[in-house]
Amino acid sequence: MNPHVQSFADIQGRLLQLEKQNRRLKQLGIVVLIVPALLLVMGQAPSKKTVEANEFILRDSNANVRVKLAMSDTAAGTAAGTVLEIVVFDAKGNTIARMSGGTGGKTRSEIGNK
Repeated sequence: MNPHVQSFADIQGRLLQLEKQNRRLKQLGIVVLIVPALLLVMGQAPSKKTVEANEFILRDSNANVRVKLAMSDTAAGTAAGTVLEIVVFDAKGNTIARMSGGTGGKTRSEIGNK
């Protein structure tokens, strides 16, 4: 019998093995194309970010307000303009320190509970 002649079952087994191998190669090719594309897109993210707000509040791990940074319009009866205010609180919510400054160049600081 000729060794090159194979049965139908042998040919079918080899064909199934080649189809499996082909599927794996296609999947690998897709991954090889997607990963660099993702890296390129992620690298295009803007590196400079700006956050704008009228007020920033920092809380500790117990959700207590510890620092407040705020910009506000001045109260009636004071100089016109905006005021920057930084307030530091203790764990119980009592004011530890307060610092404020207006557009006129005047600043005010308080330390301790008032």
